[in-house]
Amino acid sequence: MISVILEEFKTYFSYANIAKTRWRELIQEAKKKFNIWFDLENNDPIKGKTRELKFYDADMDMYTRFRCQLCSAGGDWEYPVYYFKCQLYKGYAKGVGQYSNSLLVFIPGINQGNGHLLPIDSGRNKGGWRAPHDDGEEQPEKRGVERNETKAWKSLNTYLQGLVDAHAAERRNNNNNGKPVSKSMEK
Repeated sequence: MISVILEEFKTYFSYANIAKTRWRELIQEAKKKFNIWFDLENNDPIKGKTRELKFYDADMDMYTRFRCQLCSAGGDWEYPVYYFKCQLYKGYAKGVGQYSNSLLVFIPGINQGNGHLLPIDSGRNKGGWRAPHDDGEEQPEKRGVERNETKAWKSLNTYLQGLVDAHAAERRNNNNNGKPVSKSMEK
């Protein structure tokens, strides 16, 4: 009887759907935060593009670790935009928790790996950036610009380093000590 109940419980909820919905919410929040706009029609991880990034926190004498996945998304009529799904799974970072709120999305800007983005000149997102259309003069190859995976990873590393350092600085301010913060290391 108990084994039947346990088996039913394991399959009762669709956790894959819950995760997909949560990531979609985080992507929408990140689009607002970074002011970069693109459709999610063709929203896929890039195969083989996952990394563990770790940052040494000298105050705590430990590594803060993130699991990161490079993804690409854009509408049928758009050139795709790079973004990252990340999960903090050990340590501390500002605005991210190991046991709650452990997921985050980072979208690199025009000088951070998404060099093909175009400025938004009007409307509610004026001042932001958008994915170019795949026809006419907006084509990246006609403008001599492109996405750059190496720059995207470097910008993610810098962004996460900032979150780890900000958390360490807050902790130091609360403890009134002046030890060094963290150093990035890639696994």
